[in-house]
Amino acid sequence: MSLLRRSASAAPHDGTERKQKAEQRAKRMALARQARQASSTMRAPEPLYGIYVSVFMVGVGLVSYLSTDWGEIEKKVNGKVTYVHGLVQHPAQAVPLIALTLVAGASIYWRKRWVTGILFLMTAMIGLSTPLPKSLQDVTWAGFLVPAGYTMWIMILRLNKDQKDWIAKNGPARSDHGSPGNRKAQQSSTRNQVSRSRSHRAGTGPATGSAARPASTSSGRYTPPRAKSKGAQRKR
Repeated sequence: MSLLRRSASAAPHDGTERKQKAEQRAKRMALARQARQASSTMRAPEPLYGIYVSVFMVGVGLVSYLSTDWGEIEKKVNGKVTYVHGLVQHPAQAVPLIALTLVAGASIYWRKRWVTGILFLMTAMIGLSTPLPKSLQDVTWAGFLVPAGYTMWIMILRLNKDQKDWIAKNGPARSDHGSPGNRKAQQSSTRNQVSRSRSHRAGTGPATGSAARPASTSSGRYTPPRAKSKGAQRKR
């Protein structure tokens, strides 16, 4: 019975606490959505660095387009395909890199982080596969790391920082309601209310202890002593 009473008394408090947690969770999710929307716009110096990355990638594409290398090329001799050594040019691979870089650089005008970041990430993937002369093989990795690093910088580091700043500025003010000390006080007050409700419920039942003992009553068989007569007092 005590377990049933305990569960019945604790159920209203658990329901109220669960409802409060659900409301707080919904408020946090709505605040996070607003922070993402507010932080989707690029801020200085992101556009300037994006222009620098665009110039670098266009330069990589032009080097790949204009440079030649000595290697094997396919050539038909008497109807048969053979490989001969000669000058190799790479215009087919360099043209997509230059075109996509120009599109990514033009997207900086609207200052949308996600759009510009995704375009530069695609530029990095194409830059990794763009052939360069053997003397410039290290630049191939730079053509991948520079736009990829810029994308990670604006889409992870800067985005998270702006979201935190927006929440700290526009979010609800931090009060003592959410402090650990106040939470402990609320929990203790809740426990006190539960204990008081239990004691009040127990007080309605039969009383126990010294307070519940009935007052002593005189027995019907008890006969009080008789008063002494005057003659007996004279004999003394």
